[in-house]
Amino acid sequence: MSHRLQAEFASEEGEANYVDHLRKLIAGGFLDTANGILVTDLAALDSDFARMCAALPAGDVLLTGWPELIDAIAQFEGDPIAGVTIGMANDPDLAFEKGELHAPYLLLGLYTDETYDWSAASRDDILAQCSSARPQWAGGEEDIEVYVELEGLEAVNTKLIHHKHRFFLRDGAPEQAPLGYVEYVLACWLRALRFHQAVAAQVAEHGLPNNIPVASGTVDMKPEIAAAHFPEKSSEVEQVQFASLVKAVPKRGAEVIELERPNIRQQIAAANTDSVEDEAAARPGLFRRVFGRG
Repeated sequence: MSHRLQAEFASEEGEANYVDHLRKLIAGGFLDTANGILVTDLAALDSDFARMCAALPAGDVLLTGWPELIDAIAQFEGDPIAGVTIGMANDPDLAFEKGELHAPYLLLGLYTDETYDWSAASRDDILAQCSSARPQWAGGEEDIEVYVELEGLEAVNTKLIHHKHRFFLRDGAPEQAPLGYVEYVLACWLRALRFHQAVAAQVAEHGLPNNIPVASGTVDMKPEIAAAHFPEKSSEVEQVQFASLVKAVPKRGAEVIELERPNIRQQIAAANTDSVEDEAAARPGLFRRVFGRG
């Protein structure tokens, strides 16, 4: 069996055109459209893993701990929290035991306007900082004990970590890319999309105090994408009724960018590259600075 993307991905340009189209859809807030493309193309692969990815709805990937995040922001006694970053990453020290699932973990940063003027920043301003060599807020996060976790991506993430077709060497101008490589690329994009949808859903459903913006991004995993989310409503803790997590795409799509340069490796570059996805090797840690503690 062959897939139409095998011929398209045979060249770097063909693959780049496909993923750039996805990037533009997500950047424009057309998350449903991007989802439709990915789910359709995954289903056409006719493999167990592709069917698993295609069958994973956005509403099944959830962020937990959002009420506690709202409480922490509202109760902080220092200068007002003005911005939040959330990064999705894999533990560089994973223990590979048979049958064990590996959930991505989240890097959370809460910031005041001291190191970066979040309060005056537009979406474009924040995305420009995410793509810079060092965002102005890097290293300026407040020491606040609060945790947000991600549920629902364990199985897909584990399959991607162990995937056997993470690379495609185009020596000799091949006419087709391997089916396994096409599967890997599409599944990586689905993982990233589901994460950004989960963040956007919480922002749209519950918001944050004072309409604080949220920057979200994938860290040490493909594809490398950052997003900026602005709440449509401000969450006042005493008025918020925390219902079940929203299971729909947010009303207003987040603008998302994919970094041109894949330079987001810091901690994993120092770790054994076989411990997580091999692409997480030997690159400076831009996204560790954007969404982590680097």
